[in-house]
Parts: sequence; structure tokens; C-alpha cells
Amino acid sequence: MSELLVFISSMMDARKDDLSEEREVAKRAIKSIGLTTPWRFEDSPASSQRVDYAYLNKVAEADIFLLILAIGITGPVRMEYDAAINAEKPKLVFLKQTDNRTPELQSFIDSIDVKWKEFSNAKELEAEIISAISEELINAHRQQKVDLAPQDVEKLQDLRIDVKIHHESPTSDRGIATSRQSAGVNLGAEAQIRGGNVAGRDQHFTNIRKAGRDYYEAHDSSQINITQGSPVEDVLKLFDDMKAAIDELDMPPHDRKRVQYSIDGAKIEAENDPPNKNAVAERLKEAANIIKNATNLAVETTSFGKLLIKGLAWVGKTFGWLAL
Repeated sequence: MSELLVFISSMMDARKDDLSEEREVAKRAIKSIGLTTPWRFEDSPASSQRVDYAYLNKVAEADIFLLILAIGITGPVRMEYDAAINAEKPKLVFLKQTDNRTPELQSFIDSIDVKWKEFSNAKELEAEIISAISEELINAHRQQKVDLAPQDVEKLQDLRIDVKIHHESPTSDRGIATSRQSAGVNLGAEAQIRGGNVAGRDQHFTNIRKAGRDYYEAHDSSQINITQGSPVEDVLKLFDDMKAAIDELDMPPHDRKRVQYSIDGAKIEAENDPPNKNAVAERLKEAANIIKNATNLAVETTSFGKLLIKGLAWVGKTFGWLAL
């Protein structure tokens, strides 16, 4: 597949709004993905076309339109954004934190129809761009708008997860701290402990302690129930438990890492506001298929599999949906 073109848009008048560093970072981030190439006005060759035609035509040719904003906005930037709308291009907007934003820019921000992402420094912007483009390409592939090879999809998934882990330390620290807890499971106010048979769409599991870890096994009494109404915090803790349970599976290190990436991806999707439950289910399916292909285990009989079934219950799916 030829590289996809990403058009970089922003103010270029350093006297009014110096975004030269951010434009360099955007260029580097887009190149680092490996499947995309950046287009910036300052890198383009001399042309006989009028200046406005040259860059607006490039918006129409691009696969993704990337906009960086900070203090203000100019007419050419607005024209580029309008051209992206008219050409129905995916639009990724990044907004630099500042206390002196102009009313014109604030009005523009209030009017746009896409979710923009705020950043505070160049390092943060780089991470956000890599994550956003990776997500955009994965979604385009799922919708059959872009044809990606399986290894490219896996690379994008790994990029997105690595960026999230390395650059969002509060979330990562919370996950690490949670995964190290072994004194029981806090299932929150909406988790219910109840007796009865395992039946219906809700999945029920017994909480037992073994070797300093929490496990869940299907049982017909003293059961813990996580349903679609359970708080997101419950399922985030569940994903941490799943990662701990991976260590017990007899798998090659590479496959174990792939399973970990899938679970990290499910956790990221669950942290969205609102949670992307279909994407969570897809990542759980990936994890189950990797285990099945690498070990020939009946996944549902493992401690990991029983946790996985709970995750599927949270997104409103059943284990049979995996079609293993």
C-alpha cells in the first residue's frame, strides 16, 4: 500500500502565533507511523499555481487533514478546514493550551463538528498525533475504507497502546498500582454478590484466592456479577487481573506480549467517554484468538478465559460471539 498523505494545517505567522516547533513535531510523528507521509506548505516545491490553489488542491488530495491551533486563526486556515469539509476528509484537530486565545479562534473551536484534543507541550502533541492517526487508520480499515495488511493493523494497535502507556502516566500509574493489589477485589457499589445458577445474559463468578492472586470461576453460589450497568472502574480492574493471569498461560513470549497489547487496547477503549464497547469486544476477541492459536487451549477453561467472559458480559456479548 502506498503511504497515505496527511495535510498539516496551522497558522504560519510566527509574529502572531509561533507553531513552528509543533509543525516539525507533527511532521516527525506522521513519518514515524510508517504508513503515512506529511505535507506541509513550507516543504512543497515552487509552483506556477496561485498560492491558495496550491494548498487547497493538496487538501483535496490528502487522506487525512490535521489542524494545530493555539492563539488565533487566519483566513487561509479557515479555507483549508472548509476545503477538508467539502472534500469529506477525516479531520484531526489539536489545540495547544494557552490563556490568551483570541475570540475568533474560540468561536471557531465552538463551531467545529469534531472532537479536538488539547496538548500542553511538543512531546504531548507528538503522542496525541500518533495515537489519533493510528486510531483513524484502524477504524478506516474496519470500515473497509482503507485496505491494510494484518501486520500493519497490528503495528498501529501497538503504536496506539505504547503511546497511551508511555505518555499518560496518571492512567498508567493507576493501572500498575491496581494490578499489584492482591487483597481482594473491589467491585464497586453496583457489583452484586448473589447465589443462584449461572444463567441468563449476566455472567456470574466465584471470587477465590490462590497464590496471592484473585481468580474467578463459574459456580452456582456466592457469585459476583458484573453486568453492563457496572461502573467502568470495575472493568478496568478486571483488565488488570486479566494481564496478571496471562503469566499462567504456557505461551511463547511474543504471543504473550500480543495478548497484553490486546488487553491494554481493551482498557484504553473502555476509558473513552463514553466507552467504546464494540472496540473493547474486538480487542478481547483478538486476545482469545491469539491464545487459542498459540496454545490450543480451551480458552474459556483458563483463569484468563473466565475473566475474559466477564469482560464480554460488561460489553453485552457472550463467549459464543467469539466464534472460536
